[in-house]
Amino acid sequence: VVAAAAAVAKAQADLELAQSKQRRDAELLRTGFVSPSVLDASEAAQRAAQANLDSARAAQAAREAEAHALTQEVRYSDTVLSYTRVVAPMDGVIIQRQVEVGATVVAGTPIYRLVDPKTLWVAMRVDESVVGRVEVGQPAHIRLRTGDELAGKVARIARQSDAATRELEVNVAFDAPPARFAIDQEAQVAIDTGTVSGIVVPLPALTRDPEGRQGVLVVEDGRARFRPVATGAADRARVLVASGLASGERVVARAEGVKVNARVRALELAGG
Repeated sequence: VVAAAAAVAKAQADLELAQSKQRRDAELLRTGFVSPSVLDASEAAQRAAQANLDSARAAQAAREAEAHALTQEVRYSDTVLSYTRVVAPMDGVIIQRQVEVGATVVAGTPIYRLVDPKTLWVAMRVDESVVGRVEVGQPAHIRLRTGDELAGKVARIARQSDAATRELEVNVAFDAPPARFAIDQEAQVAIDTGTVSGIVVPLPALTRDPEGRQGVLVVEDGRARFRPVATGAADRARVLVASGLASGERVVARAEGVKVNARVRALELAGG
């Protein structure tokens, strides 16, 4: 393109020179200093210079068209080359490779699964009876199956209860992501919801009477008497009795299989 532009500039200069000579020869012919043949030669040279300029301009246009076509080819090649590089939409850790080298893929085919460790959390289930004590931001203790123990906080509380289990999902986020983790890994989570004072009984001590009321079997005069109670917070082993039971009263630790008014006696555990 640069050479073609230079050729156009030279042809333009040659044409201007030929035009200048033609004007001089025409003036000399009028004054009788040159013959008509001299003017004819000047005019022919002018026409030849004009033709050379037109040819140079056409060559320049052709070179510019070629350069534009080459630019488009380069852009197309760059685009094709970009398809050979897969760029993740975010920083993260690859947790699964879904295709192998040599596999045929089409647009939209997942190649890897990746997660951002900063967005990791544990999904736990909390019973409806105690979920009201859970709040976003409460500290939590997370224990992984690997034995690692980490701190966390309540990040989100679901508003949809499971119709079968009557539990809600609570998401607990890590304060700092674990060095090693696996998606769907099992963990134990304890949420610090504060301290509540009250009477605590073993979870198996709870039972129901024929009317469906919840209660415990209190030991009175050597017999098991049914006592309705209201319960509060609970874990896997114990439950808080909010009302219906007085401090110091004895209850049957495992109510299953024990009938109301059956004779019972206390057993002293080994070691006191």
